[in-house]
Amino acid sequence: MKLKSLGDLTVADQGLFGTKAVQLGLLMQAGYQVPDGIVVAAQSIELHGLAEVEGLILDSCRKIGSECLFAVRSSSQDEDSADHSFAGQFESILNVPYGPLIIEAIRKCLASRQSSHATAYRSELGIAQGPSVFGVIVQKMVPATFAGVCFTQSSVESETLVVEAVAGTGDQLVSGKITPAHFELNRATLEIQSKEDRLSSAVDTQLVEQVARVGRSVEQKWGYPLDIEWAFDGKELFLLQARPLSYFKTQKRQRLLLEQEKQKLREIAQEGGNVWTDFSIGDVLTHPSPLTVSGFREITSTGSGVEKAYRDLGLSYSAGEALAPQIYDSVFGRSYINVTEYVTRISGGLPLKPVIGPGNKIGLKLNPKKPSTVLLTPYSLAKVIKGIRSNFYPLRKKFYTEFQEKIQPRLEREAAIERSRDLSQMSDSELWETFRTYSNKNRLELNYYHMLTDIISGFTQAFVKWGLKMTYSSTPGMAEAKELELTTGLPGNFNTQTNLALCDVIDGQMTLETFIEKFGHRGNPDWEIAAPRWREDPSTLHRMMGQLKESRLRGRKEFEDQKKKRVDSEATFEADLERTAATRLLKKFFMKELKYFQIYSPLREATHSVCFLWVELARRVVVEMAKRTQGHRPGPEGLGDLLFFLDHKELESYFLQPTERKALLRIAQQRKADLRLLRSVYVPHLFSDQEINQIGLPPKQVDSLSFVQGQPIFQGVVHGLARVVKNLDEASLLQKGEILITQFTDPAWTPLFFVAGGLVLEQGSSFSHGALVAREIGLPSIVNAQDVTYSIRTGQQVTLDATQGKIFLHATQVC
Repeated sequence: MKLKSLGDLTVADQGLFGTKAVQLGLLMQAGYQVPDGIVVAAQSIELHGLAEVEGLILDSCRKIGSECLFAVRSSSQDEDSADHSFAGQFESILNVPYGPLIIEAIRKCLASRQSSHATAYRSELGIAQGPSVFGVIVQKMVPATFAGVCFTQSSVESETLVVEAVAGTGDQLVSGKITPAHFELNRATLEIQSKEDRLSSAVDTQLVEQVARVGRSVEQKWGYPLDIEWAFDGKELFLLQARPLSYFKTQKRQRLLLEQEKQKLREIAQEGGNVWTDFSIGDVLTHPSPLTVSGFREITSTGSGVEKAYRDLGLSYSAGEALAPQIYDSVFGRSYINVTEYVTRISGGLPLKPVIGPGNKIGLKLNPKKPSTVLLTPYSLAKVIKGIRSNFYPLRKKFYTEFQEKIQPRLEREAAIERSRDLSQMSDSELWETFRTYSNKNRLELNYYHMLTDIISGFTQAFVKWGLKMTYSSTPGMAEAKELELTTGLPGNFNTQTNLALCDVIDGQMTLETFIEKFGHRGNPDWEIAAPRWREDPSTLHRMMGQLKESRLRGRKEFEDQKKKRVDSEATFEADLERTAATRLLKKFFMKELKYFQIYSPLREATHSVCFLWVELARRVVVEMAKRTQGHRPGPEGLGDLLFFLDHKELESYFLQPTERKALLRIAQQRKADLRLLRSVYVPHLFSDQEINQIGLPPKQVDSLSFVQGQPIFQGVVHGLARVVKNLDEASLLQKGEILITQFTDPAWTPLFFVAGGLVLEQGSSFSHGALVAREIGLPSIVNAQDVTYSIRTGQQVTLDATQGKIFLHATQVC
């Protein structure tokens, strides 16, 4: 059957014409007002060609009314189901006049099955690509004076029914282009409990109550809550769509996952409680894939490069028992550090316990588990000091030269050779061995180099802070401000080199091929193995270059200005050390520590870069495996898709045991969906075991706050409009001078810093990637502005006072 009138459809027709059309037919048969129309089966069009059924379609539409305007919409079998809504994924063409334009609209609607966003939607939800059952509805348009939606049960309050309305047709509402009138009614009595009516011509409350009555009536007949689209022509109320509220199943799954995650944290709770934070990790790897999580756990395991780095520096590191809590873990789908476990492993017998202090700052206090532990404290402390003197200082003196002159060039050559290997000629087992080789290289060698620089940088920074506090103790805030000046415009920072090199590409001083050869192993984020590298997806680079074109000269000049400011500040600090006898005595020591910190701070980024070389190599193996098996599905994670949602052991089974692949892909698909749900739950950046039950509750309302407090990165005061973004794609909308507000940034974001008037990060540290670049180019910025992405909206007028570490909210919202 090629087409059918909506009023003649039955449940049996769903397999030919799709769900939406059948739902409309059932509404008609139940006595509700539905605009007259037909549905055409895509299967018939594909079999006979659209030209063969054109006459039949136009003849049917003529009978409905040749003077009418029509709406042409999709009706997929997957659409409007209890599991998936597909809202907005396929093309809808409104106000189509009778004639050839109807046929053209049908053609567009059919083509939209393969649109990029519909494909991505299917991939994200694990639905097979290219729906075989697809119908196109051609329906009489309602000349609506008001239109909207009715949610017969609110997602927030189960006893509430919601009606939303706009003047005219409802396409403005579903597109999100305007704010509708919003009414909340009691589901039992249909009494209006609250309303927000922003329309210039107010919606009649009688119409709202009528919509609610009809919606409740349909729900009672259908037996489950519905999302109903409606239109009112001034006389009659028409129903345009009725679909199950798919989010109830989603909410139930989310609650289950939330409780499972809480239980996991309870089971690994230690005596005295764990302290969890995403500080220093959440800003570089917010939403890690399971494969990345698995790799990070190996990095901190027994015999790893991390353990060796601590021991070679004369420090303690105990990897703990096999069932001990992880230092790094995925908590509610996000990257977190177990500070308690970390302190336990590196304390060297010192009875220390992390605690959350005032201002959400992590502190340490004595935590003797046994009386004997207290007695051994002096011995443990002496052992730490001895290790630092005999190991730390000698290794610090020589490592940076050895790394820059020998290690880094060698690793870059090795990576280039590995990248030239033809993976397609390897067997599945050879691919797996190659993957393990790359993973072990990162675990045993590369992260050894990185942890050496990280530990040396951290210890040296502590000595610099000590000198600054002694020198400027009489002036509040001066030590912190001076530290920022002394660490800006440092040479050798790999992130700065990346951005300046991209400026050279724009100016024709470097080819894009040369840039990719040197920097193409980077991704967004760099540590995430599921993230495509710049080498395989240059579109990111083209977007970055577009953002840099107008501001590259400013970026270069400001980097040079910051170098000069740092040199001047060094001279001032050296002179200020002469003021007191104590600082004069320690002057040589403090200046030496400052020199080393200025060397090792940017060296951290260079050791990061060599790690990323092998992340890219390991990713290539996974992508190759995906290409040769049914696991290959394009999606937001790039090539490889579901394989990145397996851990290392599961991935090994996938490579080596073909009979297990289908089952493993089902596990990966469910895990992918579950992580998406977990990541929509609010989790504090810092919490203890005592606060586990509060996770998932929204943060406190902050509408009454006049400012949000953060930590200064580069001082200055700027005014402008806020641009609150969740990801890099949204950040591309940033306009020159706007205050960029987001949870975190990684190196791929940094070209935006040349466009922004200021930067506010919800998390991160003063020496995170984003903070380093912001400071080097002189961008007023703050980090750790708690819940700022919840407190401020895009378009709101704000003042960023990065000197005080505050962002002030003005009363008016511009857009």
